[in-house]
Amino acid sequence: MKNIYLYKVGRNLNRTIRLAYSFGYANLNLIDCKKSFLKGNTFSAKDVKLIDSILPNMDRTLVLEYDASKTITDINLDDFDNILIGGESVNLTSKLGVKVKIPTVNNFCLTTESALSIILHEINKKIF
Repeated sequence: MKNIYLYKVGRNLNRTIRLAYSFGYANLNLIDCKKSFLKGNTFSAKDVKLIDSILPNMDRTLVLEYDASKTITDINLDDFDNILIGGESVNLTSKLGVKVKIPTVNNFCLTTESALSIILHEINKKIF
């Protein structure tokens, strides 16, 4: 199971947490996230654990960035322990790690929760 790190996620934080939980991730690492956006159905999932965190060891970290040169189909997802994804207006190009993007027709930034849902679906295809 991968560790998910959410970096400076704002208004999409609630939806991103619910999404990760629906894929089986109850422990989420938050780095400079705006917790004021935690409302609504987030806590209907009673065992969600939000961990104030720092950046992980980046050697085995997959960084989702819309302008990366590699796509998620170019790599073996099993080679990574962590997923780092930022809020929509956050650029992670200065962070270390292997940067990948979700292949799309138009190279445009996806919402945090939509990009995370695609990568978690790819990971879970091997499980189910």
